[in-house]
Amino acid sequence: MWRYIVSIWWLLWGVLSFILLGTTIWSLIILFQQKKTWSVFAKRRGLVYNKGTLAGPCEISGTIDGLSIGMFTATQMKEDSRKNRQVTVLQLTQGTPLFDSMAIGTPEMLPFLNSLDALTVYPLEHDKWDKKHNHLFSKNKKAADVFLSEERLTILNKILKIPNSDNLILLDLNQGVFRFETNNPLHDLAKLDSLVTKLIAAIKKLTPSEAEYKELSALYTEEIKEK
Repeated sequence: MWRYIVSIWWLLWGVLSFILLGTTIWSLIILFQQKKTWSVFAKRRGLVYNKGTLAGPCEISGTIDGLSIGMFTATQMKEDSRKNRQVTVLQLTQGTPLFDSMAIGTPEMLPFLNSLDALTVYPLEHDKWDKKHNHLFSKNKKAADVFLSEERLTILNKILKIPNSDNLILLDLNQGVFRFETNNPLHDLAKLDSLVTKLIAAIKKLTPSEAEYKELSALYTEEIKEK
């Protein structure tokens, strides 16, 4: 009986070891594919590539079409720390004014959005907006009414609906930050290149024209006077 129990134990240990070994090998294969893809992407786009350690994460930084870009891995924090997970982060930053001030995110970003004391929920009802999936906070409702045209709502909705990602957009008078956290390692070169190209094009379309910016600036000033 004892020998039988020991045999079962060794069998279970062997199966578990095989699964863990297989998972580790698969993770390393994905990591090496990611490193290769990011290296080629960085060279093609004139970016800085940091390969990291042999079995460690790699990083990308630099500028594309006037926007700063960063790609790296990070820990996505959960209320229950046991559910924390590693994600790939793609962050694009436009260093020119977009709107004062607005924050938009998918459900995973809601705890952070709720922590922004200077902003309040913007009640948005529009066919182009997925209010169940998207959460929008703003500082100035009158200005937001002007900024959030149908075209911009369509663009923002598409950005927030990037598959398998938790997304955050922060806009102020200094910059616009677009952050995407995904369990996708972004190791397919063609898809990565297409994603970044489309995102940059979308972000540029959100930028107010000179006439729009003057109108928005007047509303910002009006808000200050009202306070």
